[in-house]
Amino acid sequence: ELGGAKKKLRFVGIVRNLQRFDIAAAKAANALSNIVFNKEENKDEKKKNGKNDMTSGTIEQSSSKSGTDNDHSKENSVHKLMEKTQLFTEIMNSLRQLLSSDRGTVFLVNHHEKLLVSCVHSGEEGPLEIRIPWDSGIAGYVRKTRLCLNVKDAYGNKFFNRSIDKKTGFRTKSILCGVIRHPRTKVVCGVVQLINKIGRMGEVNTYTRDDENLFLKFLRRLEDALSHTRSPV
Repeated sequence: ELGGAKKKLRFVGIVRNLQRFDIAAAKAANALSNIVFNKEENKDEKKKNGKNDMTSGTIEQSSSKSGTDNDHSKENSVHKLMEKTQLFTEIMNSLRQLLSSDRGTVFLVNHHEKLLVSCVHSGEEGPLEIRIPWDSGIAGYVRKTRLCLNVKDAYGNKFFNRSIDKKTGFRTKSILCGVIRHPRTKVVCGVVQLINKIGRMGEVNTYTRDDENLFLKFLRRLEDALSHTRSPV
């Protein structure tokens, strides 16, 4: 009877974990889909208005605007950045909770400017857009190689960039990093990076093989959400 009860509890635990995964993946996929859809919508709007897209490496046509128009444009830009930041946050919160991680970042790949772009909340400064070279650090290495990288000791990895830790006082130890590819063209659209696996007692652990498998499954679910979008290149 005791053995049967244990098996039942194990089965219930597996079902609950699957439910947690489905809920987290669905939220993140919806957020990613909205980010990419809004990006495409903005490009189409600029083309319709006779303007070139700055992300394509071309120059936007200048136009004279009144102070009111400029104020409205700034407010609109801030509002869009806040919305985008919220969507990035939703993706990472879903994955961080699922894999018990301290921090994480989702980068979208800008192929025209060769950048990795993300949005984060930064205390009193509010939402900030981060733009780094697409070959920078572990995220850049993973984008280039398309590998899922499980780093047990960040400071012992030659691709790790310590500059952010030095600025913030944060200590990065373990990292799990992988790519999001467009489902049709297999072009890398994004890079997802998790930092510091947190144990039950608050200690920092390394990511396990099971974590890797769940992480990759999560990324594939994000890729499926891009099936109705245009490939970046």
